Amino acid sequence: MKQETIMKVLPIVGIILLISNYLVFGIKQTASMIFMIAIYSLFLGSFFFTFGAWVEEQTVKEQINSLTKECVKIYRLFIGDSKISKMEESDDTDKSVEEKNKKTIKQAMTVLGIGCAIGIVLSYMLCIISRGGNEAFKELVIKNIIVLIFVAITQATFFYTVSRTYKSLDFNKIVREIIQENF
Repeated sequence: MKQETIMKVLPIVGIILLISNYLVFGIKQTASMIFMIAIYSLFLGSFFFTFGAWVEEQTVKEQINSLTKECVKIYRLFIGDSKISKMEESDDTDKSVEEKNKKTIKQAMTVLGIGCAIGIVLSYMLCIISRGGNEAFKELVIKNIIVLIFVAITQATFFYTVSRTYKSLDFNKIVREIIQENF
């Protein structure tokens, strides 16, 4: 399925699920679900661009270092001990990537922030409509914040233990490709 199709279908599916939730569980549960989606979306987006990005950076650095060491071993095996000339570092490319990343983060956080604000306001309005008022909204906020804390702990643990140690590069395959292409 194409990305455009998925992006068109997801809001429709979300609306159908919200209506179904309302019909099955009622207005209070729907308010809770909207609030939960709003704060979780903001949290997960923020988490991805901060802690997740840091873990990914560490993982990529480790994998690049390991791959480089393997390639240098192969190079020395075939070529000998001759020096490998250093490539010039390109600050322009690094700056361009950094600027694009900052722009992407700003756009994503703006959309997530607006979505979160709309979700919170909508949840509050549904609590008022359901005649639960401020107390119902306060209870909804407390319950969802407690669950969010557990989600945050679980997410951080997963990122740090599983994602950090996951190897997406098959060094043997890469080295084999280098040898086949160049020797």
